[in-house]
Amino acid sequence: MEKSNVSEEVIEMSIEGDKVLKKERRSIEGVKQVIVRKPVEVLETEYIDLHYLVGFDVGFEVDVERATSVLYERFSRESVCAALYFVPIRELKNWVKKGWKTVDGVGVWIKPVCIRSNTIPKDIEQHIRSRAITDSVLFSIEYLQRKEYSRIFLGEILFDLSEFSDKIKTKIHLLRGYLELYVNRNGVFVLTLTIPIRDMPLTSTDILKIRYLLEVEGVKVSMHRNVYYKWIDLRTSKPRAEEESSGRVSVKLRIQEVLEIYTTYIKYYLVKKLRGYKATDILDLEKLTRLPWDTRYIVVFTELRKKGLRVNDIINRYAIQLYAILHGTRRLLSRDVARRVIIKSFYYIPTPNIGELVSKPLNKVNVTRVLALLSEYSTHVVAISKKYLGATDVGLRIRVKHLTALELLIHLKHTLRVLEHVFAHKRPKDLGELANLRLILSRVSDLVENHYFIVDNDIREIFYKSMNVFNIPKLLSSVERKLESLNYTIMTRYQDKIHKMQLLLSILFGIFGVPFFIFSYVQWYFDYVATGKSQSFWPVTVLTFIPTISILALSTILYVKWRREVFR
Repeated sequence: MEKSNVSEEVIEMSIEGDKVLKKERRSIEGVKQVIVRKPVEVLETEYIDLHYLVGFDVGFEVDVERATSVLYERFSRESVCAALYFVPIRELKNWVKKGWKTVDGVGVWIKPVCIRSNTIPKDIEQHIRSRAITDSVLFSIEYLQRKEYSRIFLGEILFDLSEFSDKIKTKIHLLRGYLELYVNRNGVFVLTLTIPIRDMPLTSTDILKIRYLLEVEGVKVSMHRNVYYKWIDLRTSKPRAEEESSGRVSVKLRIQEVLEIYTTYIKYYLVKKLRGYKATDILDLEKLTRLPWDTRYIVVFTELRKKGLRVNDIINRYAIQLYAILHGTRRLLSRDVARRVIIKSFYYIPTPNIGELVSKPLNKVNVTRVLALLSEYSTHVVAISKKYLGATDVGLRIRVKHLTALELLIHLKHTLRVLEHVFAHKRPKDLGELANLRLILSRVSDLVENHYFIVDNDIREIFYKSMNVFNIPKLLSSVERKLESLNYTIMTRYQDKIHKMQLLLSILFGIFGVPFFIFSYVQWYFDYVATGKSQSFWPVTVLTFIPTISILALSTILYVKWRREVFR
């Protein structure tokens, strides 16, 4: 019996209410058939954290303390704002006098200090404390003592979803997000927009639609008035008078536009306050930065609680829904493709016995968090466990740890992108500028190759394995090759300048040396020959004028031959 000619096409996932129907289209001997399988259970979770991270360059190295003070002073006028910094205990009194307060119960030799504006909401206060605790236990004392970075909480942003309430089964009318800025002294910052969704059952359909509205369609966003209008001014090249009044504006935007607005304003304000330049439009601002393009990532934290199921079973059964939650946009794909992508994405599982986790059902013993890195352009974190950790302090600190590792990786990657762009396109010609860039590269390569500054074993392992996903080793090698080429070019140029200077000195010595010989000869003639004291006129004349004429002739030849290279 001959085999039937069966060609499988892609499987389309369609979501109707709480049911997921998978339609498989087949072509059997030229006759198309549609097979509708039984409904599959919809994947649910009780919380989700959306993190949108962007690494950007402000164009110059900054004094972290001064940059933090400038930004804090600006944003604290308009909304809730806080700053977090780490200082040695011997300097603590000076910071307390400036209005900073220590975070209680954290740090021994290096203390986290925080300054707040007015009343801080409870959840942001909890996040600040978690950040202080996490950084204190995650980084070594030597790294914190360098005072290379600070954190600034820039206030909240509101997302109005009320007009789309008919599209989301879970009634979500308003989402609240808050901005956090990582400030580093090399001038590369990381801005994080966090949107937590709590205390409501969310299906994969809900998450898919929420992300689509935020990232693709756009919703009404309530944000800082001055920040938004400054962005408009720079885009339209029509500067208006500086406004100091606080307030908010509501406008329909996508997440990426919100991030662009805030990164643009931070660049503009720091360039204005710290360098004294006032950009009139976006192009002027881009000229003042070393790299005008940003590095963007999306991080999704969620917990999938399925009692009695192994990790492999969860992946096999909910592969398409997991893929939809993480990628956010609806795509056509088969379950096998989605499963392979999800399995490939689990680069590191911090658990003592991975075999037990995969082969046995989840229980209290093997509660785990799984870091999933899907691609270079979209980074996602997924947690699979039985115990619910979402709203607890433990769950928050676990997510903050993972987020910190990803934040550092984005900072390192964007710093390398900045250096690569400068070495390849801007090509500094001054040795002082090159020395500063080499110092930045040495610090970055030290962190990449050693990552000794992370003392937490799990996070250090995550950081090490995630570098390959971010292509940091390859980018570092590319930067080092470009630096080596630039070093050779600059040193060759300086050697050429030295040779030209030596040649110029030779010509000048020859030109100015001839009158000296002639003056000495004339003085000898009048002192000795004219008075009759010397009878050696011809021998002295020959010995004087032969080298003089030779030097003059050689100087003339050198000038004629090299005048274009030396005197251009």
